Amino acid sequence: MRGRFGSRVDTRGWLYRLYLVFLALPPMSLLFLDRPIWVIKLYTLTGGLFMPLLAGSLLWLNSRRLLVGEHRNRLLGNSLLVVALLLFVVIAIRQLVDLV
Repeated sequence: MRGRFGSRVDTRGWLYRLYLVFLALPPMSLLFLDRPIWVIKLYTLTGGLFMPLLAGSLLWLNSRRLLVGEHRNRLLGNSLLVVALLLFVVIAIRQLVDLV
């Protein structure tokens, strides 16, 4: 796939600048609200929710021959994604038990 999509990013385009604004506004708004610790908690929470979702979707999508053809995951890739999902499940259960 090298060279197929182009390797240059237009840093003067409106879409790139909109993306930068999108990245900057949530943390800056929380800082202006005098809640800098909320920035850390927000990024931790979204990362904690995003990573299992990413592992699950990669496991599901990249295992399907119909979608990716010969580039689908092999046994090693699938087993590592399953281990990652199990790790997230164990951590979630442990956190829920600690809350109760």
